[in-house]
Amino acid sequence: MFFENTLGLKQELGGTKIKQGDTGSILSFTLIDANGDQISDLNSKTATVALCDDNNIVYTKTTTVEDSIVKFNIDKAVQVGIYYLEIKIDNYIFPSDRNILISIEEGAVAYDLKDLVPNYDINMTLDSILQELNLKDASIIDLQTKMSSIYNNALSDHAEILNARGGQSSLDSRLDGLDAKDTDLQSQVNTNKTNISSIDSRLSTVVASSGSGKDSEVVDARTDEQGNVFNSLGDAVRNKVSMKPGKNLINPAKAKVGYYVYKGDGVEQADATYQYNKIFSTENTTYYLVPVSNIHIAFFNASGTFISGLVDPSSFVTPAGTKYFTVSYKTSVLGQVMLSKSPITSYEQFESGINGGEILKGTISGDKLLPELKIKVENAVSYVEGVNLINKDIAEVGFYRAYNTGNKVGQALFQINYITVVAGGNYYLNFASNVHIAFFNASGTYISGLIADTKTNPIVVPTNAVQMSVSYAISQKDAIVLAKTLVQEYVSHELGIDGTKINSKTIQYSSLSDELLESIKATKIIKVGPGQTYTSLLKAISENTATKNTYQLVNYVVDMKQEYLDHYGADFFTNYVDYSGNDFNKRGYNLKIGDNLIADPKSKIVWNYDASNVNVNTWFSPLNLTINNKVDGLDIDVVTDYSCRYLVHDDFAWDNNGKNHVSRCHFKGRSYFFQIVGAGMSTNSEYLYEDCKFEDSGNPVDPSNTKEQLAYTIHNNSKAGAKNNVKLKDCWTSQNLSIRATHYGQSTEISDFTVTNCKTKSVYTKAHTVDGTSPNVNVQLFDWNNPLWTE
Repeated sequence: MFFENTLGLKQELGGTKIKQGDTGSILSFTLIDANGDQISDLNSKTATVALCDDNNIVYTKTTTVEDSIVKFNIDKAVQVGIYYLEIKIDNYIFPSDRNILISIEEGAVAYDLKDLVPNYDINMTLDSILQELNLKDASIIDLQTKMSSIYNNALSDHAEILNARGGQSSLDSRLDGLDAKDTDLQSQVNTNKTNISSIDSRLSTVVASSGSGKDSEVVDARTDEQGNVFNSLGDAVRNKVSMKPGKNLINPAKAKVGYYVYKGDGVEQADATYQYNKIFSTENTTYYLVPVSNIHIAFFNASGTFISGLVDPSSFVTPAGTKYFTVSYKTSVLGQVMLSKSPITSYEQFESGINGGEILKGTISGDKLLPELKIKVENAVSYVEGVNLINKDIAEVGFYRAYNTGNKVGQALFQINYITVVAGGNYYLNFASNVHIAFFNASGTYISGLIADTKTNPIVVPTNAVQMSVSYAISQKDAIVLAKTLVQEYVSHELGIDGTKINSKTIQYSSLSDELLESIKATKIIKVGPGQTYTSLLKAISENTATKNTYQLVNYVVDMKQEYLDHYGADFFTNYVDYSGNDFNKRGYNLKIGDNLIADPKSKIVWNYDASNVNVNTWFSPLNLTINNKVDGLDIDVVTDYSCRYLVHDDFAWDNNGKNHVSRCHFKGRSYFFQIVGAGMSTNSEYLYEDCKFEDSGNPVDPSNTKEQLAYTIHNNSKAGAKNNVKLKDCWTSQNLSIRATHYGQSTEISDFTVTNCKTKSVYTKAHTVDGTSPNVNVQLFDWNNPLWTE
């Protein structure tokens, strides 16, 4: 990604070099914004000009802004060196980077330190002054020390006497008053003893008549089955009336990660592959468990003493004296573990929701619900949030919540939205910057926060957080999108009817628009990574062929070679010939039409093959695209040079038309054909690659290898009438790599090849082959603002 200045300077007079001591030369700079337009709002303002190195400001001067221009001369000798220029006007600092440099060159006249450092010409040094002071007046210093000691002791004694006297005229009067008060105090103590005995007797009676008869009864009642502790018994009771846990009692957000409780002795032990939940229960209660291996159950009484334990039970009854038990399981089976009070027929995720059964039975009438709870019930029944969670119409205007404290601060230019969140959830900020995010727990206590923009995605909700405040500039209210996924364009906030609550006959499928129909088809999101639904990307792609899917890599470094060996067998690469046949994953991970692949910053695909089979090298590519594919945030790392056909093979549309969009990706390595992305167009489609890095391995190239070294290459379709639109923008390549397109095939239509703002060696078009089989020049290059590498 390329960063752009918010504020900039355009030099009008002078150069970037000036002799030391040259106080006559005038330098002038025009103030410009991110679009290169002059900023006129700062005219007549005072500008502070500074020359700086990495550690210090070596020169400053003030002047006045005139006609958006700052003029100044350097009116004193400055030490020889290279400095970057900063100009501060009110709260603005120009430029936003360090690219404006001024070099102070050594001149014919040598300036020494007394010209460059103030007061350097004082003859006496600090050492000589100290020496004189030590030699003279030693007796005065000694006397001064003794007098200070006597004076300080006297002050201390006097202060102690004054304090002891209190408000009395003498110490004797003060002591007489204390004797009288002591007599009165003793009388009050005797009275209080009698009252305390009476209260103690009454409390004992209350405790003895409440449940177990222990004074911890009320404290215990404030804790629910999930271990949540409420501020008061009333809060706990109200929660149990209005909320209930779902069928699965295992809440991953409440688990203690990196430990398990051993079933043999109940001792907590460190293990990075485990986590456990604490379930509060009563004795003689039956539970059912999904039979996943290596699950440890340990039972404890009210004082936390271990009772007994089990391993891998499909069902169990809590023993006598049970107050709570722990369920320890591997993080790799997080999406399989289920604990329930009723027999289990299929896995269900943990959830906590409104206990609608109590309302429907008439136990609680709707009009008696708290207003906010009534809204919860109504929304749960009929409405769901749209893609954009920012509802600007209900924002708190004129304030922001500081990301580092959570405190609400008055600011007329900002507004706040509050979003209900679940710990561990991911959110994505789109089309906004300088957004203050703060997280709070159930009691409203600040947990943590961050300054967010698109580079901080995903925003991960911390443990115990239930609410997120989003503070943003009012000027961004019509652009900001906060969603649970990345979006390509602005969408407004909306509440929609939950389709699962509508009778299927009320909407005719055939009457839906093409866009809505397409979005309904592509609804399946499949998470891949440790503790997710799938722990193998190849398995996820292979087992979900009937739907259009978005595969999301979550904190997962994919060992691609090992996944293929696990799936196809140990001799797969040894016996590999080519990718012919109906199993398209044999050419590498294959995204079928309409599939997407997104990755978080900690995820990547690593191809670690030794290049021993030339058939693998010439036919197998880590990622293969068809059409209507989106790839975002993906890293592909090829470890061994020439061990794959391409890193990305984008040439399998087979005349299906649509759009492929690849963004924010980093492709690193060297392929057999020396092409990172090898692509071919369809007949009427669009290909967009943006904000991508194409990085060669950097290893020496055999001089006999005469292949063109390419970051991206795409050829036109071979059929007549093919016309496509290919765009690359804001991309970066290694210095030895180029970007090209080739004209090819029968079409006399001209396909556009637009390359914008890409840092690369060269950009060009040519014939696809040199044997005369590409007679038609059917690709036109639009080369715009591409900064090329120089030798």
